[in-house]
Amino acid sequence: MAMFLWRYFCAPAWINIEGKQLVQVINEGWRRPGNTSLSIVYQAIPSLIVWNLWKRRNSGMHGKTVSITRLIFQVSNDLYMLLKFRRIAFSGITVNWPDLHDKLEHHIPRLKYTRVLWQLPHVGWLKCNNDGACRDATVRASYVFCIRDGIGDLIYAQTEEIFHATNNIAKDIFDATNNIVEAKAILEALRYIVHSQFPPCVIETDSLLMKRLLDDVWEPRWNIVALVEEINELRVSCVVEIAHVLREGNQLADHLVNVTLDNNVGVQVPSFEELDIKGRNILNSDKLQLPYIRVRNAKPNSI
Repeated sequence: MAMFLWRYFCAPAWINIEGKQLVQVINEGWRRPGNTSLSIVYQAIPSLIVWNLWKRRNSGMHGKTVSITRLIFQVSNDLYMLLKFRRIAFSGITVNWPDLHDKLEHHIPRLKYTRVLWQLPHVGWLKCNNDGACRDATVRASYVFCIRDGIGDLIYAQTEEIFHATNNIAKDIFDATNNIVEAKAILEALRYIVHSQFPPCVIETDSLLMKRLLDDVWEPRWNIVALVEEINELRVSCVVEIAHVLREGNQLADHLVNVTLDNNVGVQVPSFEELDIKGRNILNSDKLQLPYIRVRNAKPNSI
């Protein structure tokens, strides 16, 4: 019965279970190519099958019998509820697994396009873009800030890498590290702005979290409270404006922070000539006010 159930749900996904251990089938489901909706299903199927087989075993220990038809319905219904929760706007979903798989396989999602522009700062102001990045595979993090004048020319950029001791990092620790380096980027930028006695400056971040924290909309987590407090203290010493920008409008900072992680070394960039070729291209595109296109899946009306 268990083998029949596995074959029934894995066959439409072209996942071969013959001669394989459970972990191999799970890994194959996670690696199976497909659109975003199919990927959700492929990743969930092994867990739902195991869970329902476990419930059938417990029912059998208490004298109850669950037929294979009932088992198929239970797994199919769980998939149905999962899609209704993750894809609220979808319609036409049924609990019939082959029909459901066919609908998902031939579904073409609608795309939403957003024009994103790196805006020149106000007249007489500077603009400082910053970013932080953390890679869970190597557990390394880095931050960057880059300051540009009113016409988009680079004044100064600085990157630094931060190392962490462990090689296995939980998601909550990984997210916390991301928050720390985002806050660190703003803090180091403010330190440099105050030390250099720069004119008014717009500090632009692609972290909506940091924007909300510095606007006192959200309360900071314990691990970045000290950083946020120091940022607020430094803001009193200069004229700065905290702004949020989409990642596509933060290309130069995003590029520099990843170069730092790739090369395992922080750098100081005092001029345009010190940038690499890609960094120069990004800077010139921003100066010319060339837009970037942000592409996302639109919420579907039906499948």
